[in-house]
Amino acid sequence: MEPSQALLRNFTHDPSPHLGHVEQAVRDAIGTAMALRFASASLAGDWPGSWRRAWRGVLRRLSNVAAALPQSARLVSALGTSARIVLLKEVPDVVGPVLTGIATGKLSLSGAHRSVVNASSASLKHFESALILGEEALKHGSTRVSRAVYHRDIPFRDDFLHSVHRGDVLMAALTGGLGSASLSPNSSAPLLLELGVHNAELADRLLNQHHGLRWVGIDPYECEEPGLQAYRGFRSGPEVLRGARDLLRPFLGRRARFVVARSEDVTEPEIGGEAFDCVFVDGLHDQQSAFRDLSRYAAYARRGGLVAGHDYSLEFPGVVEAVHSLLPKGCTLHMGPDSVFWWLSGCADERSDEHAPLE
Repeated sequence: MEPSQALLRNFTHDPSPHLGHVEQAVRDAIGTAMALRFASASLAGDWPGSWRRAWRGVLRRLSNVAAALPQSARLVSALGTSARIVLLKEVPDVVGPVLTGIATGKLSLSGAHRSVVNASSASLKHFESALILGEEALKHGSTRVSRAVYHRDIPFRDDFLHSVHRGDVLMAALTGGLGSASLSPNSSAPLLLELGVHNAELADRLLNQHHGLRWVGIDPYECEEPGLQAYRGFRSGPEVLRGARDLLRPFLGRRARFVVARSEDVTEPEIGGEAFDCVFVDGLHDQQSAFRDLSRYAAYARRGGLVAGHDYSLEFPGVVEAVHSLLPKGCTLHMGPDSVFWWLSGCADERSDEHAPLE
C-alpha cells in the first residue's frame, strides 16, 4: 500500500504531509523531464539549459520541504542518518541522473521511465523510514531500535511492474541476495509462513519464482468488517478463498497449504512441527493485532530465519509500534521497498562471521 499523506496521529509531529510534498515534487520532476524530452526539437539548442533550470527548481522544492521538517527528521537515528539528509542527498542523487537521461534523450523512454519510477519509489520509502525512525529516536532514543538498515537496491523480478514488489524483497532475502541480512544459512527448500493471504498474489509470485519454496498460509477469510470489505472488493470470504485456491491450485498438496482460521485460533498441529525459514506477517494492521501476530508467530521462525512483515509505513502506525516494541534487543531492523521489514531470528546478522553455521 502506498503511504498516506494524512495519517499517523500518534506521532509527536505528523510527518506525513512532508512525505506528500516530496512525492509531488518527484512526480512533477518526472513530468517535466518527459515534457522536455518531447519538446527538445522545438527548443533547439537550449533544451539542456531548460532541464538544468527545471532541476534547480526541483532542488529548491526539496530544500523548502527540508526546512519545514520537524525536529525528529533532523536527528541521526538508528539508520545512521536523518530524514533530512536522505531528502537532500539520496533522493536527488538517485533520481537526478535518470531524469537527466530522460530529459536529454540519452536514455530510452521505456527503460528509463521504469527505472526512475522504481528509483523514486525506493528512495521515498527510505525517506519515509527515516521519518519514522527519527520519531522513534526522539521518543525512545536507541533503547528499542539501536540499528536499522534500508535496502534500496533490490532487483526487479516482474517486467509488468514499475517498482519493486514485496515479493522481490523476500526473494532477495530468502536466496542470499542481501548478504548478512539474508536467510542464513540458505536453504534449497525454505518453508514460509504467511499471515494474511488475501488473494494469494504474494504466494503465487514466490512459489512460481522459487521452485523449492514451501508455503503455509493463514487467513480466516472473514470480510464482515467495513475495512476488509473494501479491501477485498466487497466479495464474501468464501469468494476470496475460492479465488486464492484457484490461483495456487498447481501447488496445493505439494508445496502449499491453507489454514483457514484466525491467527489467534490456529492450533499447534495446524502450524506443523517444522520451524519456518520465514514468517511473514500481513494481517490486521491495528497495533493490538500486529503485536499479537508478531509476538506469537516470531517464535516459529528458526534461528537465522526471517521474521518479516508488510506495511511498515506512516499509514499504519500500529504496525510500526508493534515492530519497534518487539524487535529483540541487539537485533538489526531491516527495511526495503514496498514497506517490507524484517529481522533475523536470534540476531544472526550480528555474528562476526556471517557464513558460520548456526548452533
